[in-house]
Amino acid sequence: MAPSYDLLFIGDSLVYGGDWERYFPGARIYNGAMMGETTWGALRYIESMAVLGAPRAVVMLGAKDFESVGYRCATTEDLDATMRNFDTIVSTIRRHGADVTIMAALQVNDQLRGSYPNPHIRALNARLEGYAKEIGASFIDLNADLSGDSEGLRACYTYDGIKLTDEAYAIWAERLRGVIGRDL
Repeated sequence: MAPSYDLLFIGDSLVYGGDWERYFPGARIYNGAMMGETTWGALRYIESMAVLGAPRAVVMLGAKDFESVGYRCATTEDLDATMRNFDTIVSTIRRHGADVTIMAALQVNDQLRGSYPNPHIRALNARLEGYAKEIGASFIDLNADLSGDSEGLRACYTYDGIKLTDEAYAIWAERLRGVIGRDL
């Protein structure tokens, strides 16, 4: 039986906010992202998403995990827990036959948003990149495209320091096309 969807998205509000059908016309897309989602939350439903049988999946999770423990209080143990959850999520999706693209968490704009754990985000991304290499998954880090060294997410790509503009989503979609293919 053919899969119901071509592409599955799992993630937080940034993934949720993407108009993916616009960027991948004709593709059958299931956006399973949720506002404020954490790896802990995704564990509750990942099996039901994975059984949809999409041959490709995009996962961007982890940044909101630090919010739940308090940005300034996040520890190595918190990062380890996030990575264990991430591994369970990705392993579940792969067990159902999907190729997984892991997205780095995006930094936020410090000037627009105030204090946010960009150092924690960078530490998470380093771990995610190593994990992707270890399991042979694709990894995309949009921070080089969307963020500056001193401010985090560039103001031209965000409305409030976190949420992305259409231009930022267009860059994201183009990078995704380079990994998952132009035609789904």
